[in-house]
Amino acid sequence: MIYTHQQVLHALEKVVHPEKKKNIVSLGMVEDLTISGKDIRLSLLFSRPNDPFISSIKKACVKTILAHVDSKANIKGNITIKSPQADPPKEILSGVKNIIAIASGKGGVGKSTIAVNIAVSMAKKGMRVGLVDADIF
Repeated sequence: MIYTHQQVLHALEKVVHPEKKKNIVSLGMVEDLTISGKDIRLSLLFSRPNDPFISSIKKACVKTILAHVDSKANIKGNITIKSPQADPPKEILSGVKNIIAIASGKGGVGKSTIAVNIAVSMAKKGMRVGLVDADIF
C-alpha cells in the first residue's frame, strides 16, 4: 500500500499533547516526515528536552499510524525527538574586569560589613564599583 504525507499527517492529528490540549500537527511538532515504501520516518519537536510526555506521545504516534494508515507500516524506531537549539550562553557580567567574593560558612561574622568597606575603599580610589549582597545556600 502506498500512502501520502497528507494521510500520515491526518492520522497524527489524532495525537493530542496532554498538557497543551492540542494535536501535535497543529502545534507544529511534526517535522521531517518522509515516506519510502512501508517506511515512515518523522521527527517530533518538543519545546523542552525534558517534556514528561515525550515517551507517551511517541508511542501514541506509532499506535495511531499503525491503526489509521497501515498496520504493516514500518514506523517503530523511525521517530526521532528534537528540541529547539538553545541560544549560546551570553557572557556573564561582560565588561567586568574583577570580581571579589566575600564568603563564610557561618552567619553574623561581618561579611556584609567587609564587602561594603572594600567597595567604599575602592570607590574612593576612583574605581567603578558594584556591590551585591546575597545569601546563597
